[in-house]
Amino acid sequence: MNTSKQSLFQQFMRTSTALRRIITKFSNVSLEDKMATMLQCEALTYLSEHDKATVGALTQELEVTSPAIAQLTDRLVNAGWIIREHDQHDRRIVHLLLTDEGKIELFQMRQKHFEMINPILSLISEKDLQELIRIQTELVQKLEKGHKNHER
Repeated sequence: MNTSKQSLFQQFMRTSTALRRIITKFSNVSLEDKMATMLQCEALTYLSEHDKATVGALTQELEVTSPAIAQLTDRLVNAGWIIREHDQHDRRIVHLLLTDEGKIELFQMRQKHFEMINPILSLISEKDLQELIRIQTELVQKLEKGHKNHER
């Protein structure tokens, strides 16, 4: 690796780490507010976008273990944010559905996260933010495509 690439790599790692730390600090939602954790928020978001998602699909999406997803879904069920529904044709398949209370919780979480992160995003122009999102999206797509090619 040439020194220019090494320098860019080091800068990328420093800024990525610092930005992740700052965003995590700003986006952590107090459990005293009875708001969901970031993982719960990711799960609720996925379920809001995928009607009757299976436990297996959620496990794969969140990239967590089966015991972790069981614990997560138990918490979401106990909070009243999702329900489990057995498949009518195959009782081994369990679908997860967002409840109305879960939809409200997700909306409130998104609102609170926006209020917390907006001051950070307001530090750069909308054009720069759009470019940052474009670059991140392109990088994620290429990495996911590469990951899928390695799985074969």
